[in-house]
Amino acid sequence: MADWVKGIDISDENESLDWNAVKEMDIQYAFIRAYRGLKEDRKFRENWQNAASAAIWRGPVHTVLPTEDGHQQAVRFVELMNDFQIDMPAVLDASKGATLDQMNVWGEYIRTKLGKKPLLYISAGLWNGIDDTSGVKQYVLPKFDLWVANWQYNDLPAVPTLPHDWDVWHYWQYGKGWNYFNGDVEDLREYANIKAKLKTVTIVSSFLRGRAQPMYIPGQSEVIFSKGQRLKATESAMIYEAVSGITWIQVEIPSCPCCRMWVSNHPYYVKIEEKLQ
Repeated sequence: MADWVKGIDISDENESLDWNAVKEMDIQYAFIRAYRGLKEDRKFRENWQNAASAAIWRGPVHTVLPTEDGHQQAVRFVELMNDFQIDMPAVLDASKGATLDQMNVWGEYIRTKLGKKPLLYISAGLWNGIDDTSGVKQYVLPKFDLWVANWQYNDLPAVPTLPHDWDVWHYWQYGKGWNYFNGDVEDLREYANIKAKLKTVTIVSSFLRGRAQPMYIPGQSEVIFSKGQRLKATESAMIYEAVSGITWIQVEIPSCPCCRMWVSNHPYYVKIEEKLQ
């Protein structure tokens, strides 16, 4: 367990988080609910951006509802996620009673459209209790990896109880909102195809509070970052974007060379052209 990577899961049912404090707890990733049925989670965009700003890897969750069309739910989910960069696999949350047919349709559609095998979030009791008179489970199983819900009490169980038909788990929700990845950080990076750690970057453009360069900072007569300039980034400043590579990192604005005072305490982002291992 010592090598397992810690993570959280969150939705609009949770209070707002101090994401920097979360990062300091050695949390490496977050599963963030994007949709519940056909409705977008009210805090999805806020949580997604805040997790990125804290350099926490992100995976989107879709709570599929049995009362709504499975294919339509999958289409709506993909339409939303096409506008965002995803670090970890998408998740079908079956806790509200998603049917096997919905799992089958959703899993195939998401794998095809997002290009990564999704996860099924489910407990052993829920999976084992689903009546499979039509033999659909055999089609569902190869479409998903497992995120198993099995809460610990007094440190037991030491490993999660797996549902029937499953041989291995990738993520384990061991408490409300608390998770482990079955491996270390390098295993997670390889599993999710997250790009390697960034050492240095070449800046091609940047923005401050949504405004594009050229950007002039009050008290300075020149652009503080320019094409080709080099800087080093600390790990806490990195934002990993797995699909297209690292695209934006948050950095501190350097102090004014004359008075050595910070010119702004707002997050400043730079778009990079290359990365060095």
